[in-house]
Amino acid sequence: MVNSVHDLESTSLPGLRTDKRYRLVPKRDEVTHVVCCRDISWERALYGEQVEEINPVAEMLCTMCLEAAEAMLPGILSRIPIEGNICPVDGTSCPDEHEIDLRIADETDPAT
Repeated sequence: MVNSVHDLESTSLPGLRTDKRYRLVPKRDEVTHVVCCRDISWERALYGEQVEEINPVAEMLCTMCLEAAEAMLPGILSRIPIEGNICPVDGTSCPDEHEIDLRIADETDPAT
């Protein structure tokens, strides 16, 4: 069973859309949870909270998600902004912003 694209050879994001549709909520002042952008499902944040919304403009990140990221890759929080967008899950470079934006467009319900 594949739970993450970390389990696959390819790190391309387009085409990974799950059946779940998330609400796109541009709320700059809300705290938002962090997911691994390459996970097959974005249903769970890094610390395990269920995710229902994608907030691409949030300026505050969930402290428990950041603590989970630090536990996965010690020292990652000392490199914020994260140089080269290093993934705390496996220490590799994250996909570029364009690929992530395409995935967000695929994962969100156009009605929201």
